[in-house]
Amino acid sequence: MALRKAPGRKWLRNSTPRCGISETSSRRNWAFRCLTCAGLVAFAGGVLRPGVDIVADACKLTSRIAGAELVITGEGRIDAQTPHGKTPAGVAKAARQLGIPVVAIAGSLGPGYDAVHDCGIREVISIQSGTMSLAEAMARAPELLAAAAERVARAWADTRRGFRQM
Repeated sequence: MALRKAPGRKWLRNSTPRCGISETSSRRNWAFRCLTCAGLVAFAGGVLRPGVDIVADACKLTSRIAGAELVITGEGRIDAQTPHGKTPAGVAKAARQLGIPVVAIAGSLGPGYDAVHDCGIREVISIQSGTMSLAEAMARAPELLAAAAERVARAWADTRRGFRQM
């Protein structure tokens, strides 16, 4: 959520203790903050925006990727939630506007990961090769990421030479 005015953000952060809701009562706290945000949006001119849109605007993502032939993005875990505001979906949205294909590299793939194809991600590559624990994947992340990036580069080179579709 982005608020137009910083005082609104400060009020939101400070309002919880004043209203007698403890930080440990997370569900009530969350509900209170949601209602507070809704009130700010309705009455104080606040604006709700996905975080990825804010970051994309701030870093001028569209102008940075203009002219690229391929965009590679990534996420720790790509699953059915990814199209709903996670970074790869935002990157794909910007690339789609420019007609640039997108490949996502993921630490792991969860249920419904193929839903990202609907938001413009052409291919999803997991860094994991076979079954491995989270601890092992994290310990070997640099090696696994490099191998996944190489697979993407080889597939893209093959596509460019007309050998196969990515």
